[in-house]
Amino acid sequence: MQRTQWPQESPQQSRVPPGDVEQTSVVMREVKIEQVYEPGLSMSRDGNNLVYPKTKDGKTNLVVRDLVSGEETQITKTGGARFPVFSPDGKKVAYSLYQSLHNQKIHVVSLQTGEDRDLEQTGFPKEWSNERFILLNGNKLLQVSGGVAKKLDLPSTSADVRISPDGEYVSYSHQNNIYLYPVDSGDPIQITHGSQRDSQPIWSADGKTLLFLSHRVFGPEADLCRVSVVDKKTGSEVEVIKPDIGDNVTLGSLSEKGRLLFNQRRSEDYVYVIPIDPQTDQPTGEPVKLASGYVSMWSPDDKRIAYISGAVLHVMSADGSNDQEIITVSPFKGTHAWAPDNDHIYVAESRKTGKGVYSISVSTKERQPVFLDPNMWGHLTCSPDGKRLAFLKLSKLSASGREEVEIFTVNVDGTNLEQLTFSENEIVLYPAWSPDGKQIAFESGPKGGIKTLTVVSVNDGTTREVFRGDTPQDRFWWVSWSADGSKIAWCTSREIRIGQVSDGKSHTFKIDLGALPKPQLGMPHWSSDGTKMLFSTYSEFWCVMLMDNFLPAGE
Repeated sequence: MQRTQWPQESPQQSRVPPGDVEQTSVVMREVKIEQVYEPGLSMSRDGNNLVYPKTKDGKTNLVVRDLVSGEETQITKTGGARFPVFSPDGKKVAYSLYQSLHNQKIHVVSLQTGEDRDLEQTGFPKEWSNERFILLNGNKLLQVSGGVAKKLDLPSTSADVRISPDGEYVSYSHQNNIYLYPVDSGDPIQITHGSQRDSQPIWSADGKTLLFLSHRVFGPEADLCRVSVVDKKTGSEVEVIKPDIGDNVTLGSLSEKGRLLFNQRRSEDYVYVIPIDPQTDQPTGEPVKLASGYVSMWSPDDKRIAYISGAVLHVMSADGSNDQEIITVSPFKGTHAWAPDNDHIYVAESRKTGKGVYSISVSTKERQPVFLDPNMWGHLTCSPDGKRLAFLKLSKLSASGREEVEIFTVNVDGTNLEQLTFSENEIVLYPAWSPDGKQIAFESGPKGGIKTLTVVSVNDGTTREVFRGDTPQDRFWWVSWSADGSKIAWCTSREIRIGQVSDGKSHTFKIDLGALPKPQLGMPHWSSDGTKMLFSTYSEFWCVMLMDNFLPAGE
C-alpha cells in the first residue's frame, strides 16, 4: 500500500498561529519531538500547547511546549511521568506516575503553582472531559475530586473510547461503527452504520460533532470524516473531510478553533553505499544515500545494484543513476540473487502461478518460473558458477507443531532438489554461498538460545561453527561473504559486524547515519574489489502532526 508522506515543518508553516481562520488552504506540519510515545502527548483545548514526556539524564518528566514560540517548560521533577492529558482550561495536567509495574498512580499537577496531587488511583489517564471526570484506561471514569473510579459497561470488543467535553457521553468504535454511551443512563446509541471500518471517534471542543477515520471514499487509505451528534440520534449524515489521510494514523484531539492533533507511524527504507578500507574493514568516507528501498545487492560485475522499493524490483547504476523499474514483484522472507550473467535475478515470490523461485530478466523485464513449491521460505542465494540455487524450505513440523525449515539446493532449471541441512529443531536463516562455491554460511541455533554463524559443506553436508553470539539477542542476519572468502559480514538489528573466518573474531562496522531515527541495518554486501560496502536501512517511528484549516469555511 502506498505510504502517505506529510510535509515536514518549514519556517513558513511554523509561523501559522493556532486556529488561524484567515488561511484558506489546509496547513499541515510536523512538530519535531525527540521521542514520541503513542499515546503519550496531549494538546490544550485552545490549540496553543502540547504536553508530553521527555527523557533527560535517565529521568522521564513532562514538558509543555508553546506551539507559537517553541519554548518548553518542564512541569514534573520526580521522573516516571507518562500519559499526560490537559485539563479543559489548560491550567492543569493529569498523568500517570510510574514507579513499578504494579504502582502507577494518577497525579494532577498545576501549571500555575506546581502543586502535584496524588488522586490515589492506579492506571493512566486518556482524556479530561470537564472539571468533574477524567477518563482512564480500562474504560473507567474517575472524579477529579477523588473517590473510586467507575467502570463503564461497554462491549468487550469496544475500542477507541473517548469522553465528550461535557462529560455526559463516551464515544467508542464497535464492530466497524461508532457508538455513544450515556454516562448516566448507559443505553448505547449507534451513530454510524454500514461496513466502512469506522474507528477512532474524537469530539469537537463544543461537543457537537465527532471526527473519525473511515473508508468511505474507497481510496487506498483511511478517510477523515465527521458526523453531527447534536441530537444524539442515529442515521446522521456522514461528511468526508479529508480523503486518504492515512492508515497509520492515530487521532489525538481537536482544538476549539479547529486544529487537529494526530500521530502518524512512518517507515523509511534507504539504500546506501560507503567506501571502506579493505585492510581495516572500516569506512573511509561518508555513506551516500542512493535510493529509497531495501534488499539491495551488487550485480556480479559491480556495475549495477538491484533493490526493491514498495513492490517493484529496481535496477540502477552503481552510483545511483539510471534507476529503472523492472517489474512488480511479490517477494517474501529474505534476499534475491543475481546470476553470473549480470542479467537474470532470482526472486522468491508468492504468485497466482505458484509459490517458489522465479527468474527475472533485467533486459527484457520478463519473468519465468524456475522452481515452484508451496513450502518455499525464501532467503535465496546463487552459486558462483550460476548452476545451482540455495534457499530455505519447510521440511516438516516438529512434535510441538513448529515449522522447521532447512537449506535446500536445486539446479537453475528446477531439477535435482536436495536437502543440505538437517538441523533438528534449530533455527536456520540467511544462507549465503561462499565465493569458492564449496560452502554456505547461515545463522543457526535454538529458538531463544545462543545463535551461531555456521558453514555447511555443499559436497558432504558437514557443518562447523565459525562465529558464536554472546547472548540470545546476538543475531546473524543478512549474511554476506567478502569476494576473497576470508571475511563474512552480518547484521545484528542495529549494527553491521564483520568477522575473520580464520580466527572467529569480529568487530563492528562503524557507520554514522546522523539523525536517521534508530535504523535497522540490513544487507551488507561487498563490492568485488572490497573497497565499497552496500547496505540498507529501515526505520519505523511516530510523528506528531498538526493540521489547520481543513474544516469547511466558517467553522
